[in-house]
Amino acid sequence: MAFVVKAIFASVGLMVILLQASCVLVSGRPYAEIRQWTGHGALSTYQAAIIGLDGKMKFDGRQAYQVEPGQHVLLLATSGPTRPKDATKAVNLVVQACRSYLIAAEHACSSCDEWEPIVHSVRDISGCEVEPADDGKSADTPTGVGT
Repeated sequence: MAFVVKAIFASVGLMVILLQASCVLVSGRPYAEIRQWTGHGALSTYQAAIIGLDGKMKFDGRQAYQVEPGQHVLLLATSGPTRPKDATKAVNLVVQACRSYLIAAEHACSSCDEWEPIVHSVRDISGCEVEPADDGKSADTPTGVGT
């Protein structure tokens, strides 16, 4: 019994260490996160599946992707009420370090084919800190969505 308890505490300790280190990429730098929004919102707001990221299109079904701060190209598909002719769209997104971006699809109406990718919300990543750049300016870059 004592062995099982020690193993559990060791596992929990390892998980805490991994969680604390999770804000840093392998390179040791802060990261940004791009997530598929999965909530419920306005009648015309739907999930936008990330089907491509920076030219790569092989995904394992994750809803969150860690990326380096800066500009990224997303290929999105809507989960809206119909399957429009233009079911996928490419979008440029500039992300800041230590921020999580929730991506969604905004349809013109709840039954319309027309849609645009949106950043539903942006949140800070808990425990992640951005170190100032050498020139005294913030290492963050402005955010934006554009097609």
